[in-house]
Amino acid sequence: MPKYDLWLDGTAEYAGTGELPAPDQGVMVLLIEGGHGSLVRTPVFPAQKNRVERREQLRVEAGGGARVSERLAISGQAAPDWREHYQATGERRERYEKAWNARQPGAHVVSVEMPAVGDLERQVEVRAQVELPRLVHPAGGAWAFPATGRESELARAYARLSTRKHDLQLGYPWEQDERYEYELPAGWKPQKLPEPRKLQTAFGWFEIQAEADGARVTVQAHLSVTKNRIQRVDYSAFRRFLLDVDAAANQEVLVGP
Repeated sequence: MPKYDLWLDGTAEYAGTGELPAPDQGVMVLLIEGGHGSLVRTPVFPAQKNRVERREQLRVEAGGGARVSERLAISGQAAPDWREHYQATGERRERYEKAWNARQPGAHVVSVEMPAVGDLERQVEVRAQVELPRLVHPAGGAWAFPATGRESELARAYARLSTRKHDLQLGYPWEQDERYEYELPAGWKPQKLPEPRKLQTAFGWFEIQAEADGARVTVQAHLSVTKNRIQRVDYSAFRRFLLDVDAAANQEVLVGP
């Protein structure tokens, strides 16, 4: 319904009315209006329509582990996949723990709630409590942990090859907004924080900054990928952007007694 700027795919079982599946975006369709037909192109939704907002409070333990209180909000293209994957209540904690173990081996999900995950017209919301056996590792005379709690592998995920013969189809633009609050053990203090970085390219932008307040370290990171297709001639520059994001996000926080 172009009059209302609303495009629907009746076969998309887990998508809401504002979540046109990525394969249906940016394609030619036959529009029948007033008894006449014409070819039009469906829109490609911008990055801010496909958003993941992550908030984590991590209580770091002297033994190197951590207790995590996590809040997530997923809207846009990723939401239907979450609804489908986590629709079975009885399997939800096990599946979420498996996802956490992919980024933090040994992670134990104490509890996870996804209120209204079956409501197609609401964003997916997650509330979880997670225990990590190992977050901090020795680094010289100090201890260290990744600024965003895990290793960033964007280049490996989206641009593994050094060159391409054809364009790279990303699927859809997206953005991530993340905030991590680390509470250090009693008597510990930050020794070195990640350097602030801001990257601005034709493909999107990334920013990370960290600050300390006593025994609390806060890291904020924002990534916006504004393209859904990377031309072959631009692939090397796009890959460099992802490598730079990985390098910035993979900085560590150094702490110690």
